[in-house]
Amino acid sequence: MSYLLKGNVSNKRYDVYRLVNNTRKEIYHGIATDFLDRYYEHSMGNVKATSHWDFKTDNIEQFILLEDLEESEASEYAHAFEYNPHKEYYGYKFIKTSGL
Repeated sequence: MSYLLKGNVSNKRYDVYRLVNNTRKEIYHGIATDFLDRYYEHSMGNVKATSHWDFKTDNIEQFILLEDLEESEASEYAHAFEYNPHKEYYGYKFIKTSGL
């Protein structure tokens, strides 16, 4: 016997990532199902929070912090990282995302 799942069920898994703009001293945390696609969106200026960054000239580092999470869990972690600055980023501005 097979059962169909109904409702808002998603098989998508999310990664939590960090973008560090060392030129502007800014940090952004986000979530994505495909980090490379999401990074491309950032680099093309399609993400409001980082649209003022110049991906051609700014020194930008990217990190995958956590992988394979449910959307709500990934979002919680991303927001938690926004409010817990790391010592190595002293003086950097954390860009808050409206996100989930």
